[in-house]
Amino acid sequence: MSKKKILHLAKWYPNKVEPLLGIFIQKHIQSVQESYDHKVISIYQTNTIISNIHRKVNYHNSTEEVVFYHKKGFVK
Repeated sequence: MSKKKILHLAKWYPNKVEPLLGIFIQKHIQSVQESYDHKVISIYQTNTIISNIHRKVNYHNSTEEVVFYHKKGFVK
């Protein structure tokens, strides 16, 4: 039997600009990741990227983390 899948839409989640932002959410997901397959989607606003939108994907065990970075003022 396959694992159930959970989608997390996280306003706060660790990223390359602020690695401690929402660390409690990441730790909570890691604590139950053996029971489910997880996908985390987070959107972060920054001025440190060249393009308007940048997508970064990381994999930790059964968790896929997708963080979208967008320039300040690009998305209202």
